[in-house]
Amino acid sequence: MKKLTALIFAVLAAASSASSQPGDREEPNIFYDIYVHDSCLTAWVDLAPFLNSRVVERLRDGIELAIEFRAELVTPRRFWGDQTVVGTTRTFKLSFRKITNEFVISNADSNRTEMSFASQEELSNIMSELAGICLGTIRQFSPESRYAVVLQVTTISLTDLNLAESPLDSSESESPVRFLFRQFLRLTDYGRHQVNTRTRPFLLAELEEVN
Repeated sequence: MKKLTALIFAVLAAASSASSQPGDREEPNIFYDIYVHDSCLTAWVDLAPFLNSRVVERLRDGIELAIEFRAELVTPRRFWGDQTVVGTTRTFKLSFRKITNEFVISNADSNRTEMSFASQEELSNIMSELAGICLGTIRQFSPESRYAVVLQVTTISLTDLNLAESPLDSSESESPVRFLFRQFLRLTDYGRHQVNTRTRPFLLAELEEVN
């Protein structure tokens, strides 16, 4: 059993090294905008930079990708840290259909509404447009207060190794190998990359209204 355990961890270590190639770890910057649309305080990010060549290669190989976009409106405080006013997350899932040779994107927050595209360029164009979050109507927030928006984009490779479903959620017992894989994924954050940014403090009156 000890030899088996050592072999498993050796395989896991090799997988960890393979998953940490420089091309995989080059995280794109977050390009964003904060504006008012239909009386709604809106945070938008461009998700197209996250569709790099490595992601496309994995999609064509059948490895789906989830992209989580989270925006938090906060009030900056000098000594006690930010105070969160409201936060919202949107999640998108990318996949590739080999039979029709199409890229597919679905909105996990809206009954998995799917859109399909014949080319990477078309998919990239829609990813530049769809990631907007309404943080609330402008009337909800005090015009005298200064705010900032914290933005977070997380990409998650949806491989069999992720083992997202916990054995506690089912009647099946977990094997020792599965347990070791789960611990490896927890310790290394395998297949999950996160990028964060934060706007400068602003007043609501500074925001542009977009029709």
